[in-house]
Amino acid sequence: MFLMIPVYYLYPSWLSLTVFQSIIVSSSSIYVYKTSKHILKNDKLSLFISLIYLFNPLTITANLYDFHLESFIPLFYTSMFYYNITKRYKLLAISTALLLLVIEATYLIMFFFALYVLINSFRKNEKLTRSMKIIVLFLLFTPLLLILPGVFSSIYGHPLKLSQYYTNIATFFLGSGIFYNIVPKIVFWLEVLACFGFLPLLSLFELIPIIPYFLVSTLSAYQPYYTVGWQYSFYLIPILITSTIYSIEKMRKIKGSLRIYIPLMSLFIILLNPVAINLQSQGSFVPPSGGYSISLDFSNAISNMYYINNILKEIPNNAVIISSQSLFPFIANNLNSYTMLYIINPYQLKNYYQSLPRSPQYLLINPNDFNPSYLDDISVNNYSTVAEEGDILLLKEGYYGKVLYFSPYSVYLPVSKFYTLPNIIVNKISDLKFGNVLEYIKDEYPNASALWFGPYIGLSRGVYLASFYIKFINISDQTNPLLKIDVNNFPYGPLASRIISPTEVKPGSWEKFNIVFSVLSPGETLEFRGYSLNNNSTILFGGVQVEQISPYPAELFTPCDLDIANGVLIHGNSPFGCYVKVNESVSKGSTIWFGPYITLSKNNYTALFIIRLFNVTNYNKPIITLQITSNLGNEILNNSEVYPIKT
Repeated sequence: MFLMIPVYYLYPSWLSLTVFQSIIVSSSSIYVYKTSKHILKNDKLSLFISLIYLFNPLTITANLYDFHLESFIPLFYTSMFYYNITKRYKLLAISTALLLLVIEATYLIMFFFALYVLINSFRKNEKLTRSMKIIVLFLLFTPLLLILPGVFSSIYGHPLKLSQYYTNIATFFLGSGIFYNIVPKIVFWLEVLACFGFLPLLSLFELIPIIPYFLVSTLSAYQPYYTVGWQYSFYLIPILITSTIYSIEKMRKIKGSLRIYIPLMSLFIILLNPVAINLQSQGSFVPPSGGYSISLDFSNAISNMYYINNILKEIPNNAVIISSQSLFPFIANNLNSYTMLYIINPYQLKNYYQSLPRSPQYLLINPNDFNPSYLDDISVNNYSTVAEEGDILLLKEGYYGKVLYFSPYSVYLPVSKFYTLPNIIVNKISDLKFGNVLEYIKDEYPNASALWFGPYIGLSRGVYLASFYIKFINISDQTNPLLKIDVNNFPYGPLASRIISPTEVKPGSWEKFNIVFSVLSPGETLEFRGYSLNNNSTILFGGVQVEQISPYPAELFTPCDLDIANGVLIHGNSPFGCYVKVNESVSKGSTIWFGPYITLSKNNYTALFIIRLFNVTNYNKPIITLQITSNLGNEILNNSEVYPIKT
């Protein structure tokens, strides 16, 4: 990391980290080329192997996934390997030292590399030089460095005993997943080897340094260790590429073998490469993780940078701030910034909050990687929204003013995001408008059952409009309701619902059925559901569009929540799920609705009534009087007369 200090000093940004990482990863190809040329004595083959390294799916996906210390491993391992075979021991010692300084996990790799060197010298009947003996002897003792954290923790007052320390490490890495996810682990190693055309299997001896990672990936329950696309691929890449070089040397002895195998190997690399062909969208076996979840569309990144910069303008210099993990790089230069990494429950957040030297003044969060409802337990101080852009939220401690910057959130949720019950007969068919849609055939799905649910997303505070895209075909019952749709706050219950009746449907056409709902607490887990009320029609579901109307949360009360004194409560044909129809025959001064009798804390509030008028004949007289009362109507807090307006 010290190598980065000059770069980061001149340009302190996440961008400098990612560019520097790409340069470090790419520069390893120089030593790959040199090693290949030394062994193969062929410039063209050496260039080809360098390209295999640079365009390898493991290299690309690991590099695309954030910034990690592991990205230094390929450079220092390939340089160390090159200086070993060329017997340049001073440079070998420097490369070895740099590799050991990268991260503690390299200690075990270096131990097995020392074993590789020793066994190789016996195989070739070569004597090690004095310098090499010193290096090998040192490397054989590097695993002892792993005890240092336990020693220091026991010396400086930490109650953790050394035996417990090692037991915890062994359990995490090796003991907790021996019989867990056996098939995915096998698939992982098949993918890894396929990225090199399975050539490393011809030179198993050169794979000795890979033994520690093989044990960790096969015996651990931690899924990123055995999933392609994470930064852990950097442990594998340099060992596999050196083994590939020796395998190609062996294949050269078989006449014509390389002419056949090099194109085949290139095909493997292209098929597994997310930049060349995104097989995930076609149901590939490639697991969606880490660097595999990429997009070559930079328009979202550019717009997100614009919005993030606008939000960051609202944060004073040196303010104490906590952020979600994904947003931390944008505030990392602030010495008073902290990240909520691995916060998975309110208890952890409370302990973390109390351990900070100062109370956070700002919270920069994304509800999808951190549940802001955990904040209710950490402090008596309230955090309110200062700025908001889509799914990025800036909260300020003790703030009660208006939202200073707001860009509404909008997202389309395709049917691939939703779930169906196992007993539901559903077809996934192609559609020109939505791509794939879900089809529920008339009389084949259950009556009164959940047809779809999910996708369990988090949204910031505010009022939203959910538009369900639905098509009804072959409706045989024109009297009974067809479908109920709702927005559910899992696991607490619906925020809003709507019943769809045949009278509001245009059979055979895609229609939007809207629901207005409010998110009072950021980070609520929301699902958008559909329930069959009868099975007398074929239903096609094309997804849900969610749009934010306002950043201010509102307690929504629909006519379904009120008591109706003079009027008819009608379900359906309304984004609020129901509405009250008032006839002209209602006498003047009659109460139409009342309720819902709620308790509010002492403060200032705004009440918004949504009313639609038909057949207005007189625009000079008030149509209705709206009152807000307390004490069962005995005290009038506000009285407003509503006049019709010509539009």
